[in-house]
Amino acid sequence: MFSALIISGVNYTIQGQIWLDNKSIYDEAEGYLDGEEYDEAIILYQLLEKKGEINPNINFKIGVCYLNIEGKKVLSIPYLEKAALKVSKNYKGDFYEESAPFEALLKLGIAYRIANRFQKSIETFKILKDSVSGTQLEQLANYYLNQVENAQLLHEN
Repeated sequence: MFSALIISGVNYTIQGQIWLDNKSIYDEAEGYLDGEEYDEAIILYQLLEKKGEINPNINFKIGVCYLNIEGKKVLSIPYLEKAALKVSKNYKGDFYEESAPFEALLKLGIAYRIANRFQKSIETFKILKDSVSGTQLEQLANYYLNQVENAQLLHEN
């Protein structure tokens, strides 16, 4: 009986989320993302996607979730590719955001490396470096660029 109540409660919660407005769903997903609960966050971001609420910001968030879920990292690539098409230095990350942060390029380069798409990874890190010169993000791009170049050499040998 107790397990039936729990299952019933879960169904009620999931069904209840469908009726929440998109901003509330986004805010709840952000809470999960901030807490590094990627499995929970991605469900809500994908609910927004199914409801037609998709843009570079939400693509970025879905990509980040996939990149942090074991066994699903390469699924991040199409989302991060879409996010990387519209990056902005003025990124705020709220529900109304229509662009992605430059971090989308960093995450995309990492995803390409994981998928052994070394040349795409190198290209992406170089684009990032050129876009954010003089910042900490440029230093991260240099670090990962060095990593992927080494990985490519090891893979070839």
